[in-house]
Amino acid sequence: MKKKIAVIGSGFSGLSAAAYAAKAGHEVHVFEKNATPGGRARQFKTDNGYTFDMGPSWYWMPDMINDFFNDFDYEATDFYELEPLDPQFEMIFADGRLSVPRDYNLFRTMCESVEHGAGEKLDSFMKAARYKYDVGMRQFVQKPCHSWWEFVTPKIAASAVRLDLLTNFRAYVRRYFKHPWLISLMEFPVIFLGASPKKIPALYSLMNYGGYVLGTWYPQGGFYKLVAAMQQIGELQGAKFHFNHSVEEICTHTGKVTGLVINGEELAFDAVIA
Repeated sequence: MKKKIAVIGSGFSGLSAAAYAAKAGHEVHVFEKNATPGGRARQFKTDNGYTFDMGPSWYWMPDMINDFFNDFDYEATDFYELEPLDPQFEMIFADGRLSVPRDYNLFRTMCESVEHGAGEKLDSFMKAARYKYDVGMRQFVQKPCHSWWEFVTPKIAASAVRLDLLTNFRAYVRRYFKHPWLISLMEFPVIFLGASPKKIPALYSLMNYGGYVLGTWYPQGGFYKLVAAMQQIGELQGAKFHFNHSVEEICTHTGKVTGLVINGEELAFDAVIA
């Protein structure tokens, strides 16, 4: 049954939700308080012609991002060009710095130069990380998370030990590396998950594989290219975008959402995605 759905905000989550809901045949309206889409990934332009990304600067796991476009019969490259970064980034310490090369063999050599034996340990670490990436991204990250039972599958049960679900990331990294530079380098990717490495399961070494092996990329023209592409996908599905529309209240009746108050006006909706 076709429903009238409101999406609050046009960050990446809102853009994605709007596109999928519209594709499913619903009437979708996206309300954004700012003048442009993107949320934290908005764009800033100066009066004298300069353009800046206001948020994300790391484009990792391009295959996962491309999955979104594939769901609508497109490729990410239909909308923007990706540039591989080399070096990927530089990590600066009080007593030195590490410049992370794109080439894995050079990355391995760099780690070995910091800590004897780290090259072989890196190989083992990344072999395990690749397995977690292949299993984890499909069996965990892309689940809708409606119930814990989604994660109780024969494949996950058989892979539980290899996925290191019960080991924290900080302890896991220290099994492989001793030098503080390498420990910091290996712990770095999980900061994007918003918690300390000691509170994150070692499953998320998949982030290291996604970043250091698959590489760091940058969309030509800035991250806003991704925002604009996702908005375009949503519009092609029929979603409508309303900018400078601040949501003041989510209206409910007997425990169910009935609409939104936007700029002082109450609008009726069958569902709200916030």
